[in-house]
Amino acid sequence: MPKSLQLPPLAPIAAFTSDVQSGNAPLRVGFSSKSTGTAPLSYTWDFNNDGEPDSSEPSPDYIYTAPGMYTVNLTVSNGAGSDSE
Repeated sequence: MPKSLQLPPLAPIAAFTSDVQSGNAPLRVGFSSKSTGTAPLSYTWDFNNDGEPDSSEPSPDYIYTAPGMYTVNLTVSNGAGSDSE
């Protein structure tokens, strides 16, 4: 019987979309990870870029309660590494 080759895990590449990009506060925004890489992947979302994790779900919702411009960061990790967007 031929031996099957096990490929090394692929490092993740972080990517995401949101269903809303602007609106009046309070504003509920749905985020969806479009990240790639070998599963299992872990997710760390920072919705206001303050360095504190806000969610570990792949596709969370977040409510912005104050008006403003926000930078969102998603870090995706697996056994082969991590990547942020």
